[in-house]
Amino acid sequence: MAQWSSWQTEIRQREESILSAARAVLLERGYFGLTMERVASVSACPKGTMYQHFGCKEDLLVALAVACAGARLEMMERAAAHSCPSRERVVALGEAVALSALGGLLGLLLGFGLAQAIHFALPALPVHTPLSFVLLAEAVAVAIGLAAGVLPARRAARLDPVEALRTE
Repeated sequence: MAQWSSWQTEIRQREESILSAARAVLLERGYFGLTMERVASVSACPKGTMYQHFGCKEDLLVALAVACAGARLEMMERAAAHSCPSRERVVALGEAVALSALGGLLGLLLGFGLAQAIHFALPALPVHTPLSFVLLAEAVAVAIGLAAGVLPARRAARLDPVEALRTE
């Protein structure tokens, strides 16, 4: 595993702090309440430094979605590969589904924000997404999250450890 230098560690910690603050602001105030200024004040990171890490609000949302997807995948892999009582496995899969849903919600918020930006730039263009499409998108996000996490983890759990390390 590669060693991180002290400045790389500091940059990574700063980005994690910004993302944590952005998640808190997004959950508290929603998409339209998420501003770089609010995130800067919550994270105690200067606004200029934030813009060095994330160029705009949409970049911040994409980074949040990616972080959420990574955490979701890790949880699903652990849940599927872990040999534990059924109850614990169901709890772990429930947490993974919740993270999948949150990732889907972040994606929907990003899409909604971009649609509103397009509508603002081109007012004559009608922008409307039926609720059924939103619900379908969220269901697909959860299904893909489960499939992407559980299936590879189950396959990996069935491998002989020595053989798996040899092929890696």
